[in-house]
Amino acid sequence: MQTVVNTTLNTYSRAVTNSMMDNAPDNTKYVYIGPVDDRTRDECLEYASVGPITLQEIIGNGWEASLEDGGGFNCRHKWEIASTEGKGFSEHKEAEKRVSNA
Repeated sequence: MQTVVNTTLNTYSRAVTNSMMDNAPDNTKYVYIGPVDDRTRDECLEYASVGPITLQEIIGNGWEASLEDGGGFNCRHKWEIASTEGKGFSEHKEAEKRVSNA
């Protein structure tokens, strides 16, 4: 039951972020945030490893589904506006390292 609740809350959070993305300037950059560990899915590692990109780049890479669903059921990640304040939430370097070692 906890997994269902977590998934529902994370999906809601992504929906709120998507609503903000719709109103943000086209040049706004986003990073994929969340833990990078041994439970992180390959697609989430890929998204997190690219660093800051625009909404059009997310869509252009074919990652549009991640805007709503992250990496799938029980995903702990989401796209968020890139900022210096949120640096600790993006594990870009760690994800990049794991992708290159795969």
